[in-house]
Amino acid sequence: MTKLTRAQELACDAYDLIKHNPGTWLQSAWRTPQEACPATSEGEKQRTRCGTQLCWGGHLVVLAGGKFVTDDADSAYFDRLLAESFDKPYAVESLHTGDFDLKTVPVHERLSALLGLSVNELTLITSGYNTVSQIRSAIKKRLGVNPETRTLVTGFLTNYDTTMDNYHSVRCPCGDPYCGPGSGY
Repeated sequence: MTKLTRAQELACDAYDLIKHNPGTWLQSAWRTPQEACPATSEGEKQRTRCGTQLCWGGHLVVLAGGKFVTDDADSAYFDRLLAESFDKPYAVESLHTGDFDLKTVPVHERLSALLGLSVNELTLITSGYNTVSQIRSAIKKRLGVNPETRTLVTGFLTNYDTTMDNYHSVRCPCGDPYCGPGSGY
């Protein structure tokens, strides 16, 4: 059996988390403040330990050890992470907080670094309209692994090019690659 890469393992772990803990998942935002989390039928807020809901990519960066800069939902840095040495230098931004500087990075750039995909390549997986089923299919197509079985698949897209655009235009009835349910991916 072929060993999965760290990127494939992380993608599968994040997929398992959202599939088996749907109350911690909200695909429309990297991170959702506690006050905005939808309530369950019993009226309880469903969220992660940090008091928020995360999309698939948000869960993945947290599983990889990412730390959000702040829990203050009103902060411009609410969806930014503390920078790590492997983050792309152009994506790192300094946050001046009086006595010290924090280096921060947006979630999508960390996700790009962890998965080895460009930000454009990530859109297939991270679209805010994706269902769990569409995320599973996108992981297969982008990362070459079936997250249900953790086995490698063949015929996946290895780089962003016209193949991705043609893939969507052929399968999406409206022609919009980000149309969500019914888009065919």
